[in-house]
Amino acid sequence: MDALGKEGRRLLNSGLADGLESLTERPPAITALLQQLETMPAWVDPDMLRRGEVTALSVSPFWYVLSAIPSALVHTYARPPSPGC
Repeated sequence: MDALGKEGRRLLNSGLADGLESLTERPPAITALLQQLETMPAWVDPDMLRRGEVTALSVSPFWYVLSAIPSALVHTYARPPSPGC
C-alpha cells in the first residue's frame, strides 16, 4: 500500500465495495487480497450459514440488544490486563 499511495487506497476501497471485477487497474497485491476475500473456503457449509442467518434474524431486536450488549461488556471487562499496563 505504501508503494501504491492514495491511488492504491482508492483501488482497494473500490474493490472491497464493488468486487475485483469492477477494477480496471489491478495491482498484484490488491488482486491477490480480493481474490482471497471473494473465494469461499472449501470448509464452509452454505446450508449452515443459512440456518444461522434464519436463527439470528428470528430473535427480535429488543431481546438481541438486551442479551448481546451486556454479554459483550462482561467479556470486555473480564479480559486480563495487557502486559505493561
